Amino acid sequence: MILEPAGFNVELYSDSKVFLRDLSNSKLKESTIAVLLLDIRMKVSGERVLRKIKESYPYTKMQIIIYSAELDDENKEYLTNMGALGYFDKMMQPSDLVNMVKARVNYFALLHNGVLNKTLVRLENAGITIDENTRKGYINGRQLQLSAVQYDLLFYLIQNAGRYVHNNAINRNLFGRPDRYDSDLFRSNILVIRKKLRDFNKKYSDLLVSRRNTGWMFKV
Repeated sequence: MILEPAGFNVELYSDSKVFLRDLSNSKLKESTIAVLLLDIRMKVSGERVLRKIKESYPYTKMQIIIYSAELDDENKEYLTNMGALGYFDKMMQPSDLVNMVKARVNYFALLHNGVLNKTLVRLENAGITIDENTRKGYINGRQLQLSAVQYDLLFYLIQNAGRYVHNNAINRNLFGRPDRYDSDLFRSNILVIRKKLRDFNKKYSDLLVSRRNTGWMFKV
């Protein structure tokens, strides 16, 4: 296992039924699991495990990465909407997995530290509320429907509001991929967020702006 030598504390399950049982009887504490690497072809399918986790722990901060070599774009989108935050192709380099897990562990720590700042206060004054505990966004009291990846992207850009964040920095800090531009998990989802903001009110679509060769910025 390549993660333990990198300094991670790893619990390995070969049977997803045992994992779900230990999770339900608190042998494993959901709140202490930073990252779950989920093989889509487990005895109980990874899709069913993902659904069960999201049903049982709707506000979990657990970072779920799908581990598979058999995902097409349609399946990626489907699993993203269910709550998956990243994908690791078994043909990728071990260092890629270490970087991805490290990024998600750091983000897990960020969520548990309750990162609230003046930016969030200013957003609330503009009618936008970001709830870190439930991982939901609201505009004038109405819920903004976001997938897990979309929430993380929006939250990250809000935390860096007022300055451009380069594409590589977002890939590195959220997805552990410093040098690859992942259109499936990145640009397409940001455009979806912008559309959802525009559907509430056209003025909100101007909050997300991009600059060529520079990155994205959330304006406040």
